[in-house]
Amino acid sequence: MSNSSNRQSDINTFLTIIEQQNNTIALLTKNGEDMQNTIRDLRQTIANLEETIAELNRRFFGISSEHSKHISLPADDESDMAEDISEDDAKEPPAKTKKSSKPRKPKASREELYASLPVCEVKCPLPDDQKFCPDCGTSLEPMGYTFVREELRVIPAKLFRVRYLQQKMRCPGCHEEDETTIVAAPAPASLFPHSPASPSLVAMIMYRKAGLYLPFYRQEMDFGMSGVPIPRETQARWFIKGALEYLEPIYYSGSCTP
Repeated sequence: MSNSSNRQSDINTFLTIIEQQNNTIALLTKNGEDMQNTIRDLRQTIANLEETIAELNRRFFGISSEHSKHISLPADDESDMAEDISEDDAKEPPAKTKKSSKPRKPKASREELYASLPVCEVKCPLPDDQKFCPDCGTSLEPMGYTFVREELRVIPAKLFRVRYLQQKMRCPGCHEEDETTIVAAPAPASLFPHSPASPSLVAMIMYRKAGLYLPFYRQEMDFGMSGVPIPRETQARWFIKGALEYLEPIYYSGSCTP
């Protein structure tokens, strides 16, 4: 009797669990349907907003004001946008475009743009085997050269070493009398004592730094790729010394207009 009662109790428990699981499944199914409806509504809202944004972009940025009066907006936003636009129109009067009476500057020709550059002419002569008439074979006579085209060429900066060799001369007469008289030729002084810096190199470093805003570390990389290791500390030292020793006196002498 007890076994049958226990079996009946287990069956009731299993039935209760099954019913709870069925309720859970039904609840989850309902939640899933609600989520699907929510997703569908959100997608529709996003589509409406995108359409509204597109209409506003076309209204304010796409076409002129003469054609923007009949643009239709979604029903929910049309009245609000109409009120906002009417308020803006009431606050700001339409701007009037005034045509300038100043004559337009004529466009400079290529000859005017490149007038300060030196000119190098490259002549293209006729090959020797083509200096005969193709019809009768008579030797052709020159008529001159005709301009065909022009191009701009650049010569990149090139670093090289300059060694100053000082000539020394002695007196042979004094040498015979066991005396030595030596005369040395004057040599140009260096820009900075015991430094390989030249005026052109320091000027280029200063122009790159102050004129082109090129940091010293980038100039160090550029010089390194050219095979000339010039550390950024050395460049900074040359920059400061060049400015203090050569540019500052010119500035305070009044020769340079600030």
